[in-house]
Amino acid sequence: MYAQWGVAVSKIAIGGEDTDFGFKVVGPGGQVEDFVLKDGEWWGAPGIAGDWVFTETAIPPGWVLRSIDCRSLDGDGESSWEVDLANARVTVHLALYEDVYCTFINQRIAVGGVVTPVSRLGILAPWLAVIGLVVCMTIVVVVVKKRRL
Repeated sequence: MYAQWGVAVSKIAIGGEDTDFGFKVVGPGGQVEDFVLKDGEWWGAPGIAGDWVFTETAIPPGWVLRSIDCRSLDGDGESSWEVDLANARVTVHLALYEDVYCTFINQRIAVGGVVTPVSRLGILAPWLAVIGLVVCMTIVVVVVKKRRL
């Protein structure tokens, strides 16, 4: 899906899929473009070798940038990148005939600066739902059997 691009950026927004995040990209020729991404969206540009600087310019109130993760999708590994999390920026040094894909991951924070947990139950959540369903079904079966006696 992303191999058609030379460089691409995507957004993961934990706790708010409909939130807009502003970005600015400066390409190898100095061209500047502003764009907006929501959770699951991405932006890409053709494979022009050189330095690409992506900055998240508009982090909404109540959000923090957790990480910027980059991957080389193909090529011989000549591309590289430098993540500057404190300034919400990544510089991608794109080599000819290569693709690099970076993901900016933001998380909503609660009032008072406490981070909202992604899931306190984690992998247990589906099992707890099944256990709850089994308990409810057991209660219904017991009640029905008692009424038949």
